[in-house]
Amino acid sequence: MILSDQYIAGLFDGEGSVSLQCGRRKDRKGHDYHYCYPAVRVANGNRRVLELIRERFGGTIQTYKIRPPRRQNYALHMGAGRGRIFLETITSHLIVKRNAAWIVLCFLEKGMRGKAVKGKQGFPHLSLSDIGLREATRGLVVKINANKGLKLRVSSSRDSDYFRMLSRVRPT
Repeated sequence: MILSDQYIAGLFDGEGSVSLQCGRRKDRKGHDYHYCYPAVRVANGNRRVLELIRERFGGTIQTYKIRPPRRQNYALHMGAGRGRIFLETITSHLIVKRNAAWIVLCFLEKGMRGKAVKGKQGFPHLSLSDIGLREATRGLVVKINANKGLKLRVSSSRDSDYFRMLSRVRPT
């Protein structure tokens, strides 16, 4: 059985999430590095539906036990590569999460995730403005998710900074 793109998009609109996980860590030598990666998640009480999506797009299914008397819940997690293919396939059919999905796809298209240098962890080749753009992108996705996909008003200077920086970034 193959699920249609429209069905998967509807399921994702209701039971899914897309976010950018960003932060700072120290490598083994004590140097700070910044990281940022997209995370795509679809939850459902029916494991079979998630297995059908996983067969098509890949990912990992985790089981969650919810407090009694509720039943088990399952979640399909996808990282950057599989999440990108997933979002490219369903974004045109999304309603609620279309803006967040589009921003994450633009983030990946611009190459703002960074690339590890052989023998080093992290993304040392990214400039401070690139790191600032990633943080602004993450803030925008968080704001869209908090509004449940409703029309986003660009009112803060941080949002304006994001759009200004995005227009200056050259595609890789």
